[in-house]
Amino acid sequence: MKKLIFLFTSFYIFFSITCSRGPDYYPGSINDESRIKKEVPKNIIFLIGDGMGLSQISGASFVNDNYLNLEQCSDIGLIKTQSANKYITGSAASATAFATGEKTNNLFVGVDVNGNPLVSIVELLEEKDYATGIITTSFIADATVAAFYAHVDDRYKHEQITSDLMLVDMEFIAGGGQKHFDQRTDGLNLIDTMLSNGYTVYYDYDDVVVEDSEKIVLFIAEAKPPSYADGRGDFLPETTRKALKLLKKNRNGFFLVVEGAQIDWACAEFDKDYYLEEMFDFDRAIEVALDFAMQEKNTLVVITGDHETGGLGIPAGDLETHSIEVEFITDEHTGAMVPVFAFGPGSNNFTGIYENNELFDKFKYFFRFND
Repeated sequence: MKKLIFLFTSFYIFFSITCSRGPDYYPGSINDESRIKKEVPKNIIFLIGDGMGLSQISGASFVNDNYLNLEQCSDIGLIKTQSANKYITGSAASATAFATGEKTNNLFVGVDVNGNPLVSIVELLEEKDYATGIITTSFIADATVAAFYAHVDDRYKHEQITSDLMLVDMEFIAGGGQKHFDQRTDGLNLIDTMLSNGYTVYYDYDDVVVEDSEKIVLFIAEAKPPSYADGRGDFLPETTRKALKLLKKNRNGFFLVVEGAQIDWACAEFDKDYYLEEMFDFDRAIEVALDFAMQEKNTLVVITGDHETGGLGIPAGDLETHSIEVEFITDEHTGAMVPVFAFGPGSNNFTGIYENNELFDKFKYFFRFND
């Protein structure tokens, strides 16, 4: 009887202590420095599936024999996507939250609600001599990747955005939108500027030779790049592979942003095949990132969407053929939370439900230990 009383009492005390602990005491909490210091990434690869919500992931996984590479991530959370002034966020505001830690208004890129510039994680790391890079299947001056280097009050000011890029010394830049650099209304040729700043410029991802360059810019289209089905090929995974090879040279570490932009475009067009092809392409880039992290053991991989697009529903599917039916409720974004997947040192800090701007704080927290 005494033994039973002792066991009950011990359980009660343990249960009471455990349940009374707030999030600051969770074993994987960002505030638990004893754990964080043991699992600090040297590098971070941040992959953004533009428009990618849980339904987009669910459908693509089922069609792909019930598996995507991102399923290797055991630490999963959810983020709330609302901007500072709208329930339904735009890509510019969402990416600004990721990049700077502050929510801002729709259409704003790298500035606060009053239009004042915000310092991005890329700018902070360049000051500390980390390597940084961006890759996108959209154009280089588009909202999502632009939020990591530009400061404008309208995402459609593409020439001003590319001018801001000249002020940030990133080591790897790839995407479309060459015309914003060399066919400008102000007559400037920013490709010449980049050449004078030490960049090697390429126009085909197959031509990129990492060994010959310290800084690379790759243009794959004058305007918007083609879809995967229309001939973009393996640009995203192969360029991710080459970027990692280049950025790895930096002894301090690196931060790489990889965007699968056309998931959003496909869902806005209610095009199931287009959406699935872009999801699979994005997942191949995820595979490259995860393989790198597994090999290097010092790299954190974080995968999320900036918002969900289309209100995608999956009302039916076939277990034998692994086919699905889809329905869309809008050609715009929705306010649904989107999942966050994390793998590697520190990945446990991305579980739970939190605001999108908190990703910046988590990234910044890790890098401060690498001073």
